[in-house]
Amino acid sequence: MAIRWVFWLAVALVCGHPLRAEEEPPAGVRTVFERIGAYAAFTGDSIQDPAWVLEKLKGDGDPVGAYIRTRLALPEQQLTTMLERFATTGNTKHAVAEWLTAVSHDPDLFEPGRFRAVRLSPETERLLQEQGHGSSTPSNAALLQDWLGTAYRNSPGAPTRVGEETFPFGSVTVYRLQGYEVGWDRDAELVSRVTCPFSVVGSKELVPEALGRRVATVAGWLGEDLDDWPVRSQEVLDHGAAGKEYTWSFRRVGPGDVELPSLLEIALRPNGDLWHLLRVVRATTVGLEPRIPQSEAVRAVQEKSPDWQLRKSALRVAFDPSGQQVLVWALSGADGGGDRYVEVDAHRGTIVRSVTPSGSSDDGAPDAAAVSAPRGPVSTTTKLGLLGLAALLAAALWWGRAASRRRPGISGPEAGS
Repeated sequence: MAIRWVFWLAVALVCGHPLRAEEEPPAGVRTVFERIGAYAAFTGDSIQDPAWVLEKLKGDGDPVGAYIRTRLALPEQQLTTMLERFATTGNTKHAVAEWLTAVSHDPDLFEPGRFRAVRLSPETERLLQEQGHGSSTPSNAALLQDWLGTAYRNSPGAPTRVGEETFPFGSVTVYRLQGYEVGWDRDAELVSRVTCPFSVVGSKELVPEALGRRVATVAGWLGEDLDDWPVRSQEVLDHGAAGKEYTWSFRRVGPGDVELPSLLEIALRPNGDLWHLLRVVRATTVGLEPRIPQSEAVRAVQEKSPDWQLRKSALRVAFDPSGQQVLVWALSGADGGGDRYVEVDAHRGTIVRSVTPSGSSDDGAPDAAAVSAPRGPVSTTTKLGLLGLAALLAAALWWGRAASRRRPGISGPEAGS
């Protein structure tokens, strides 16, 4: 009986719900991956004829090949050596894929004359019309694929589920493909988070007007119209060697100009590449009428920091450390220690969050962007380990029962002697 129980335990561990096969990602996730260019990414496996590519890069007879060689400053002697000695090696395929990926981020890649001899697919034509020319990784990748022809084979695989991320405003399931990540709300598909790999090529910076148009295009990937997001702000973050980040934050407003718990944040690199995208749309579950005036909220802050002075304020629906909605006075100001952002409960007058530019908090409240460690699916190695453990346990029980049948009983003939 015990052996049968252990056997079915092993079957449940390996085949049951916790270890089920990967689920198919929602259609919306696949659409976002398509629009950000994840399916069009170049890999070594997708390059079918590296020798053809090297030939095109070497001479000046092919306008696209000549542009790529010049744009990436590829030495002609290096291309000749690779063509003559290493044309079919895996390293050459990966090198070609890296070059193509780099130039797919180049906003100057497309010129009608440069691609005049290339037969463009209907999908490429659609992308060019939809996303415009320049600073569009999906349309640039499609152009390069058409140029490659049979030398390219699209084999990106399928998005894989890699874990969960928990925000104060909800949880998302994270999917990954070709270095791109998309987080998707499991219930209503209202929380989205997109992260793209770092750009390889040092493309020139776009002018502000072009970056603004790019922001509108990125919002459209999620079906959003920026006219529906009236409150907006912009900032530039310098990450040193990693480059600059241009971030636009948008919010929706309700009665009394209260900022609702709906957030759209788009961060671009200077050349227009998407760095990350976050969308949160949540129904309001808290009253929007403040019970304390702004002056009383400011006084609550100054009781703890007498030198603090208000610069600007707004009424906003925020989230407390437990994830519950709360109407707050969002107060930006500074004291002797520098800038400080404070959220004061507009119903109770208590401080909900107080944060400095470094992200440190003096009230124990977590940063709103903090996420939990990803919890990925159970691996095949773990499954085999559990199965092996169950098998060893079953063997031990079987040996114990067999040994007990062979052992002399204490009530045998010699018991009384």
